Amino acid sequence: DGRVGVWDVDEADGDKCVWALEGAHVRPVTAMAWRGASVYSGGYDSLIRACALDHAPLTSTVVADYEDADCDDLTHWCFGGAHVVWGAHKCGALSRHDTRQRADAKKVVIDAHGKKCAHVAVRPTDDRHVATSANDGRVVVWDSRKLNPKKPVSVFEATHAKSAHGCCWHPDGEVLGACSYDDTVAFYRPFDGSDAVRVRHNNHTGRYLTPFKPVFDPHAPSHTMIMGSMNQPRGIDFVRENGGRLLFNLGDRNEVFKAVTSLHDVHPFAHVVAGANNSGRISVWRKP
Repeated sequence: DGRVGVWDVDEADGDKCVWALEGAHVRPVTAMAWRGASVYSGGYDSLIRACALDHAPLTSTVVADYEDADCDDLTHWCFGGAHVVWGAHKCGALSRHDTRQRADAKKVVIDAHGKKCAHVAVRPTDDRHVATSANDGRVVVWDSRKLNPKKPVSVFEATHAKSAHGCCWHPDGEVLGACSYDDTVAFYRPFDGSDAVRVRHNNHTGRYLTPFKPVFDPHAPSHTMIMGSMNQPRGIDFVRENGGRLLFNLGDRNEVFKAVTSLHDVHPFAHVVAGANNSGRISVWRKP
């Protein structure tokens, strides 16, 4: 519904939000990111906002406005370097915006995909490389130095039989993960020529659940992605590249965790996994 909040998971009242910004967006938020003491949010209203949490009163500033840009709704976005925001768009475009410019400044818009561009991710070890996944089934890596707006040339490309609705980089920058409605989770190594590893995984979330988005577990000893699970009893899946298999399913036999969580994230310094479901509930998994 466009609201943005920060939640203290140690708060005794699980429904209490430490901080909330009502009306931050008028349409669903599709991505968030921390930069210092500010939280950035953006979504289908085609605005990216920054809210500084280190002083009162709270202030929200628009850092990117795509309303008049040559592209459709903002379906996903991410940072790329200190001042660059990359956007994925419903029309299939990939956009680049410099946050040092005015929010409504002209954007660089690249005709990246023939259908909805669902996800964008910048390589952690080299921000010149930008990955996108889209409803045309393609997972593509672009070199930002070689992007012609009308005829962009990719440096890596893989194709799924159905839409690829999520992609992510491992922190080492060597492995690119993706998931698709063709019921696969894929591990790609775009820069060393290795064969892709594809693992069978039920990704058919249907029309009422958010499509799964993969995220790597940075604390795992090998390349492992965290995925939502359609299986019963409910849980979340850890899928490993080595051996191409489901490593394990994390759950509590439906005692508390009873819904599918499509979106997940992992704390960068502690082995804590958070997941969100379509009813607005957040689940946090951590060691006692």
